[in-house]
Amino acid sequence: MSSSAVVIQRRSDQELVEATLLREMVPNDLLVVESEWAVERSRIMQLMLTAGIARDQWPESLHWDWRGKAPMLRSLAATGFGLTCEQRFQGVMLTRTAPYQARLPGDKGKPLVFVDYI
Repeated sequence: MSSSAVVIQRRSDQELVEATLLREMVPNDLLVVESEWAVERSRIMQLMLTAGIARDQWPESLHWDWRGKAPMLRSLAATGFGLTCEQRFQGVMLTRTAPYQARLPGDKGKPLVFVDYI
């Protein structure tokens, strides 16, 4: 797994902290993400239900199950990027490069990176 040390700002206290940027996530990493994030996602859903917020107003990511996205990372066209801090995943992005190509004049036919999930 390719990784780099980075510095991010912790939201709770605005302190700068060390983190790790992963540039080549593997399917098992998304299983870890799901296990770390599922409880918080459920808590947020419950708060939104209690507050009476209509489901069509909820963030789309609340229904994502990262375990189901793990097979994407077996494709050569897909790449996973992750950010970890304090031994937990703080962010994930899944991208694909095939079969996407630019359609605008000047760039037509050039390869594109499509962000599937962030």
